[in-house]
Amino acid sequence: AAGAPSEQAQAQEGGGGRGSLRSFTMATMIARACARATGRRVLTSPSTSLRLPHTARTVAITRRFSSDRKKRSDPEWRGALSPLEYDVLRQAGTERPFTGEHTSVFPASGHYACKGCGTALYSSESKFEASCGWPAFDKAYKGTVRVRLDSTHGMTRWEILCAACDGHLGHVFTGEGYTPTSQRHCVNSVSMVYTEDEVESPETAFDFAAYGSGTDTN
Repeated sequence: AAGAPSEQAQAQEGGGGRGSLRSFTMATMIARACARATGRRVLTSPSTSLRLPHTARTVAITRRFSSDRKKRSDPEWRGALSPLEYDVLRQAGTERPFTGEHTSVFPASGHYACKGCGTALYSSESKFEASCGWPAFDKAYKGTVRVRLDSTHGMTRWEILCAACDGHLGHVFTGEGYTPTSQRHCVNSVSMVYTEDEVESPETAFDFAAYGSGTDTN
């Protein structure tokens, strides 16, 4: 996104001050120590330039840093996002079909993260061809995407949002039979950023029977 804040600014967003900066510094030290001790590949968090151990803790740590971004004011979001990104992520707009950069691309590995806050949302393995005009996924990393009923435009649909920053992603449709989960997360390309790094975290489909008419997270 345009005007992305520096590492220190991201750590201090939301009035964290010196306490947030100390936490950021400590997290950096821990990440580097873990990487040296294990010798494992490390993942650069999309929301910061902090290098994180490539483990299942990646998503949780990314979401902790992303949570500060949820506190951004509307003018701050406007300054951080392009006009189209702002319209889709913050105003629940929709990009034109078959125009998004991720629509017809199917990487063999990697993941897709929220363009607004950097939270890892979907693996490349969960992406499939639905020929609907937008990227389609059949499940999301557990706890990273939430749903709520959307009754706009004379329809009743399930809207999907980033659980960390409430950014609008698109809608999820069920019962179409494309994949074993029979769910299609129809996501705007402009709501996501792709990275080649893998995220070791379980992916799940929504259990709509448990949600009723409320709002919940996968």
